[in-house]
Amino acid sequence: MQTVQNMSFIEAIAQGFRKSFDFKGRARRAGYWYWTLFAIIANAVAAILDGGEEGLLAMLVSLILFIPGLSVAVRRLHDIGMNGAWLYVVIAPFLLEYVCPHLPSVLHTAIMWLLLVANAVLL
Repeated sequence: MQTVQNMSFIEAIAQGFRKSFDFKGRARRAGYWYWTLFAIIANAVAAILDGGEEGLLAMLVSLILFIPGLSVAVRRLHDIGMNGAWLYVVIAPFLLEYVCPHLPSVLHTAIMWLLLVANAVLL
């Protein structure tokens, strides 16, 4: 049986940036979740430095991390044996927010929770 080498937090970040435009291959669970943790921390720090509002720094950090984040997510889906097109299920809550902002709040909340639970189950 072959053992898989564990990836450190720094290695996951470096690999995320190094393979930013590589949507083929696989990303292990540790690499995916370390990248996600890094993205959350980076966005939180940027928001704090912007004074808690959506400022230029927060927008810049989000833009810089967007494509590498998509790449890591697609490669993670490949690792669990799924097509990268399943990423649309992950993106759907954000699209819903912009495409259908006038849905009744109860329906909107129900759809958001349903999609978030689907994300947790898939990834």
